[in-house]
Amino acid sequence: MGRHRRYPMKKTAKNTNQAQKIERLSFDTDQTPLQTPKDSRKNKNMNKKPPNSMLEEQPTTWKEQMLKKMTDEVAQQKNKMQKRNKKPKNRLLEETQKLGYHHMPWESAKTLIYRIQQDQNKAINDELLKARFAKAGRDVKEIAEEYKIIDEKNKMKKERRKVLHEKQSKLRAKEKDNEEGNGANSEDEMDQNEMEEEGREDGRGGEAQEEKGTGPKESSSKRKRLRKAVKIQLKRKRTKSQATKELILNAREVIPFGDRVDAPPTFTSELARTIRPLHERAGKKELLLKRLLR
Repeated sequence: MGRHRRYPMKKTAKNTNQAQKIERLSFDTDQTPLQTPKDSRKNKNMNKKPPNSMLEEQPTTWKEQMLKKMTDEVAQQKNKMQKRNKKPKNRLLEETQKLGYHHMPWESAKTLIYRIQQDQNKAINDELLKARFAKAGRDVKEIAEEYKIIDEKNKMKKERRKVLHEKQSKLRAKEKDNEEGNGANSEDEMDQNEMEEEGREDGRGGEAQEEKGTGPKESSSKRKRLRKAVKIQLKRKRTKSQATKELILNAREVIPFGDRVDAPPTFTSELARTIRPLHERAGKKELLLKRLLR
């Protein structure tokens, strides 16, 4: 057996002799001429004397020539200021960035627009599917109910304004009737009351002021003072009524622990006098809602 080889060798059909190989050659090695050795030097004229023309003017090298050319170009550029070419603004990129899309380095303009169109079409299809299966927007009935409530509120406001206007007109008519009916007698009484109040504030008695009030007709300035006094009295009455109302609302009845109370509380003295008429009036006044329901 042949010895094991690491790499397979090409199998030969015959084991030829070395003598037979030499015979097969087409030429004789003895008769062929030998080649002359080549000169390894690139420049054969390296060590020769230079010509007379080169002695006067020495030739410049290629690098020196390039340096001269570059210096000339720089000098020309300094004399002529070159304007920089501004980069043209890409309107497409600006608009896409506003929409929230960034241009990828591997994308072209067409692929970017196609990507935006796909996203937009997908969003539209999603909304259409929601509307198809009644999952988008609000129900029509809810919207109609809201509009009804708004209309009712507007009607109530108009009615309230009408009622207030009627009340104000009635009050004005009453004031005019009172002024015409009372005449001079009411004015004299108001003058006396005003004089008494002024005397109390100044520390003087009411007798001296009554004598002043019994004189001839008073001027318009005194009438204005009387009106102010009436306004002050009305304000005091209002404050007192508000205080009593607050007491009624904040009134508490002491109930011992464990006792059961099924009836409303019973008040005594002044509280009872004020509360009883209020209880009697309860439920008698017609509300605006009641009128509308009719």
